Parts: sequence; C-alpha cells; structure tokens
Amino acid sequence: MIVRPATINDLKSIFRVSRKVHLSASYTNLIPAEHRPEYEVKFAITDAAEAAYIDFMEKRIADDAWQVIVAEIDGNIVGYAQSQRLSPTAVRLKGLFVDYDFQGQGIGGALFSEQMRFAHSNDTVEFEVIANNQTAIGLYRKHGFIDDGYGDSDYYGAKMLRMKKTLLFD
Repeated sequence: MIVRPATINDLKSIFRVSRKVHLSASYTNLIPAEHRPEYEVKFAITDAAEAAYIDFMEKRIADDAWQVIVAEIDGNIVGYAQSQRLSPTAVRLKGLFVDYDFQGQGIGGALFSEQMRFAHSNDTVEFEVIANNQTAIGLYRKHGFIDDGYGDSDYYGAKMLRMKKTLLFD
C-alpha cells in the first residue's frame, strides 16, 4: 500500500470510492431514515455529479491550505482523506474514507497517520464525525481525541460530534 498526495488524475477514482462508501448500507444506516431519500439523491452516481465533484476537488488539490491524500494498492485508489489548515495553529480533518472491500487492512490508520503529519506541534486538530458512527469515534478516541460537544449543524439529520486534540511533539 502506498499513501501519497492526490493528483488530478486520481479524482475519478476518488469520486468512485466516495460514492461507494457513502451509498453503502453501513454508511447510509448512519443517516436518519427520513433524510435518506435526500441523501441518496445527493450521492447519486451521475456524469453531472462526477464533473461537479472533480471540479470541486481540483480546487482543493491546488490550494496549499488543503491536503488531499490517497491510499493505493496495486495501482487502484482504495481510500482517501482531506485536511484543511484553518490558521497557523489549527487543522480541520475533512473526511477519511476507505472502500469497504479494503477495510480492516490498516488503510484507514495509514491515511489518518498521514493526516496528522499535516499538523505541527501545538496545533489543534479538530473535526466532526457522525455522532452514531462508533467505529470512527473509537478510532479517534484511541488516538487521543476528545469529545468537544455537538456540531452546530447536522449531516442529513444525523447529529455531528465535534472532536479535537492539541498535538505535542518533542
């Protein structure tokens, strides 16, 4: 497995991983039933959605405030993650997704470790996670992140839990 910065050439593969994860039963079950139809329309796989996603992600790849990374196995993108530097001392993690066919192989941990390298000593790293996504929350708590209340908005009706950690390096 290789974890590396994403390139524009990776964006179609990132789109496919994103949609596969977001439309899987494991993920859609995190969304309240009354919001699932809207959610499924948003994450539908269409040419227009792919074009919009690629345009959106090209801007992130070109922006130095953003880190977009991929995990690759045998030339195939199997996961990706995004981080954003908010200020000289703050980084927000904006998502980490691994194709369900490749979970349990350390890919999420490798992507997460690389996301942490985007931050510096004394930076506060923060993010929001769907509050009932116990798998993700367990991973983040294992790495020393603490709960910081609920987010101001929801994600298709699902509560968002804020988590944060201040990094201290020697």
